[in-house]
Amino acid sequence: MLIASEDEDRSIRRIPSIRYLKKRRGSISAESGHTTDSFYKLPVHPKPEATAAQIRAVLDEQQQERLVQAMTERRVHPKEVIIKEGEQGDYFYAVDQGKFIASKGGENKFVYDGTGSFGELALLYNSKRAATVMAETEGVLWALDRRSFRTLVVGTMQQRRKRNEAVVQKTPLFKDLTERQLAAVADCLVPETFSPGSIIITQGDTVTSSSKFYIIEQGTVDCFRTKQSKTDGTRGKRKLTRSMGANDVFGEVALLTKVPRQADCVATTDVKCLTMPRDAFERLIGPVEAILSKQIEEYQAMNEEQRRNTGP
Repeated sequence: MLIASEDEDRSIRRIPSIRYLKKRRGSISAESGHTTDSFYKLPVHPKPEATAAQIRAVLDEQQQERLVQAMTERRVHPKEVIIKEGEQGDYFYAVDQGKFIASKGGENKFVYDGTGSFGELALLYNSKRAATVMAETEGVLWALDRRSFRTLVVGTMQQRRKRNEAVVQKTPLFKDLTERQLAAVADCLVPETFSPGSIIITQGDTVTSSSKFYIIEQGTVDCFRTKQSKTDGTRGKRKLTRSMGANDVFGEVALLTKVPRQADCVATTDVKCLTMPRDAFERLIGPVEAILSKQIEEYQAMNEEQRRNTGP
């Protein structure tokens, strides 16, 4: 697997068209990686309220209104390259309609199908694109130019990254990552909260593009496994297999092995997690793959022991 400081998946769907994005301007190679332009006047592109509401749903509150106004439309055709690996980043994109293929070194890594976003981390780090994204079908993207992105987003993302890095550094799974790798992981984490009794993961659920990996920041989560008969498919007694707290992780086994979820994970208190979507997990997990593989072996051994103890 690979390391890439590129996309972070969010959901934006069915955003009506407005007008085509103006010709892309050249990259800004001299721009500092940690500065914003507080004197820049953001563009305003009018949108229907339904469109604006869908964009607001995936943005931080402080960014919402100004970003909604500043994003504009780009229509694309099949085989059109949106961003190219190795080039300087100049736009952040949110998918409205169509299918887009993300590839690294010529190998397909992820499919955006009518939802998701990409391109923000190259703008955040002032670095070159780590992947290529090409349209597979006719499509519509919403775009935010580099200068607007940096004016609005960089400060907020840097603050969020610092908070997330503090959590990641306390998580044993990531203890051997470099500073840059930690930053890449932290940038892809999204906070989610769960009330007591909430089922975070359900045993038997298949892995999809919306599946996630979880780091517990606060609270406790219990894992329960229900034995299923191999002959008639009936479910047996539910058994507690693991209790987890702050800095523990879960959800990684299914994402790595592509098998259905192996247990119910239930919040036993108010729980705050940092979650990572499947596509980001698959791109960023390279440095800890050996550790995860060992954990999977231990998990499988535990399941085998439980099967022996409970009988056929």
